[in-house]
Amino acid sequence: MKIERMMQPLGNQFLKRNWGAAFLSSHIREPRKTLFEAVQKVIPVTGFGAHFNKKIEDHHRSGLLKHTLLQDFAFNLCPENGMYPGYYTEKIPEAFYAECLPITWTDENVKNDFNPNAFINLAPMTWCNFSPLQEIIESRALLEKYSSQALILNAPSILPFRDFVKRILEDASS
Repeated sequence: MKIERMMQPLGNQFLKRNWGAAFLSSHIREPRKTLFEAVQKVIPVTGFGAHFNKKIEDHHRSGLLKHTLLQDFAFNLCPENGMYPGYYTEKIPEAFYAECLPITWTDENVKNDFNPNAFINLAPMTWCNFSPLQEIIESRALLEKYSSQALILNAPSILPFRDFVKRILEDASS
């Protein structure tokens, strides 16, 4: 994945794809089960991985190529494994990179790393049984707003960390 691509709008190519979501998972324990069922009420969800194919013993040797699979879907249901501030994995960027609109479940601090207007976050919808999801999925105007957003607004830099370490070392040596 190139950071330059993540800093460009998603684009509306996903609007021309199979109107459904791909869901890659080796398990469907909570909250994944609830999220899967909620999204499936609004759009078809096709499952891939060990949970959906019992012949798969190890997802690393499954033969599934996520980027290739996602090319056939408008959406990628990609909830995080747990909700912890600062815990964000490859799931959102991989969906975005494959030009799918990510549908995730993550905490509000995700805005420190990713543009929250570039993906659908189910977490704030939990209290109302995910009812806003249907309005979003059925509204071309709302989906086009997502398509106009970049996932990353500012290029990441190691310079603030470097400066922090430098200050610590200077304080320790003085």
